[in-house]
Amino acid sequence: DRFLARPDPAIRVVLIYGNDEGLVSERARRFADAVVGAGGDPLAHVRLDSATIADDPGRLADEANAIPLFGGHRAISIRAQGNRAIEAALGAILAAPPVDAWIVVAAGELRKTAPLRKLCEMQAGAAAVPCYADQDRDLDRLIDEETKRAGLAIAADARAALKALIGSDRLISRSEVQKLCLYAADAGTIGLADV
Repeated sequence: DRFLARPDPAIRVVLIYGNDEGLVSERARRFADAVVGAGGDPLAHVRLDSATIADDPGRLADEANAIPLFGGHRAISIRAQGNRAIEAALGAILAAPPVDAWIVVAAGELRKTAPLRKLCEMQAGAAAVPCYADQDRDLDRLIDEETKRAGLAIAADARAALKALIGSDRLISRSEVQKLCLYAADAGTIGLADV
């Protein structure tokens, strides 16, 4: 999370992958937001899919080297799906890195031998960030973030019960905690009965 919060100019391609689709999506969005900056130009975040890149590999280089209309940095998000190979297009980016853009690739679970993962783990200008299912510590942090945002406290027994019900997908877990906070908004403290 610390690495993704501060985009490194030496690393222009970031692969975020894993079996927790919600965590992959959340981290990819946070990284793109960090690149563009708070309140940045909405046109500075371009979204593509692997089919588009596979059909037109030059499109990625064109997007990465486009000059931002209002200055600042650009984030190019790619959703890697299916068997559409994008390694050649990413290799071209790594061979001639853009000045003002970062590419973030979101993918599902990848084996160690997957070409996309190998490329991002082996190249100096790329990074691979695995996303694993949330552990107790991660769930505690997520619950704390959402309850604090809602101005609520949570009882220890309610926290334990809630943690037993969430955790398989980060976005779903976050959504469930947000709904619980909304439900208990007038109580001040979330109790076991609320969960």
